[in-house]
Amino acid sequence: MVLLRLALLFALVSFVFTDSTNVGITCALCKAGLASMNAKIQSNPSLMDQMGDTVSQSCDQIPDPKQRKACRATLENHFPLFLQTYNEQWETSVEDLCKSMRYC
Repeated sequence: MVLLRLALLFALVSFVFTDSTNVGITCALCKAGLASMNAKIQSNPSLMDQMGDTVSQSCDQIPDPKQRKACRATLENHFPLFLQTYNEQWETSVEDLCKSMRYC
C-alpha cells in the first residue's frame, strides 16, 4: 500500500513541479499522476500488496504550501476511492477515475 501511494504521490509531485502556476490538483495533474501510477502497478503488480499509510509524509517534501496542502487532501480524501475503484474495475480509464474524484 505504501508503494502505491508513493507512486501516486511522486507522479503528482513531478507534474506539479513542471507547472509552477499550479496551486492545487487539476484535471490534467490528476490524469497524469494516475496514468503514471497505473503503468507502475501494471508493470509490478506486487505494489498493490505493499500499500500503507506513510506516504502522506512525503507531501511534506513539496515546497509550495498550497500544493503541499492539496497533496495531503488528495491522499486523505480521494485515495480510498481510487484504490477501491482500481481494485474493482482496474480497466477504468484515468479520466473516469479523475471525474469520480471531481478533478475533471
